[in-house]
Amino acid sequence: METRRFRLNQDLRVLVPIARRLARKAGGQGITVENVQRWAENHGVLLAYTDRAYRALVFGGVMREAGLVPTGELVRSSRIGTKGGNWNRRWRLAA
Repeated sequence: METRRFRLNQDLRVLVPIARRLARKAGGQGITVENVQRWAENHGVLLAYTDRAYRALVFGGVMREAGLVPTGELVRSSRIGTKGGNWNRRWRLAA
C-alpha cells in the first residue's frame, strides 16, 4: 500500500504541471483527462496503464490536483474506456 501511495504521489507530481500547461494552451475550450493521458503516453512521460483501478485513481484525480474546474461540458466518447465522472468532463483553468 505504501509503495502504491508513493507511486501515486510521483505520478501526480509529473501529471499536474502537464494538465495545467495543456489547459493554459486550450483556453476556455478546456481539456479532458484523455488529453492529459495521451500527451503523457505520446511523450514517454508515463507508460500506458494496464491496471484499470490504478489508472482511474491517477487520472481521476489529476484535474482537481491541478486546480482545474469543470466547464460543464461533457465529451461523448473516450478511448480510456471509463464512462461518467471526471473522465468525460472538460476542465479549464480557474478564473
